[in-house]
Amino acid sequence: MLLPKELDKMLFTGYDYNELNQNQINCYNMFDLVIEGKFDNKKTGNFLWRGSSNQEIKSPTNKYQPILKDLYNSKSAGLEININNKEIIYYGIPTKNNEIKKIANLLN
Repeated sequence: MLLPKELDKMLFTGYDYNELNQNQINCYNMFDLVIEGKFDNKKTGNFLWRGSSNQEIKSPTNKYQPILKDLYNSKSAGLEININNKEIIYYGIPTKNNEIKKIANLLN
């Protein structure tokens, strides 16, 4: 399946590039932005689109190459929480350890 060029495409792999097989690399190369690397709970922080400092932002299509450094140095937009009919939905990446668990405990 081909994705439209005008559509911005972002991928969170959970893997390092060197762990991918050829089919995965072919898919990876179709994305404008990729967050690559495993989440490391010991390296959490306030990072845009990344849960831990060891994760990297890449632009395989080079669409975002000119601003990659700015994105890499940007802070997280935080965590958005929506509560509907006894359902809690989280959007974003927590910036603190156990942040979601603490919020859930407060709501109980």
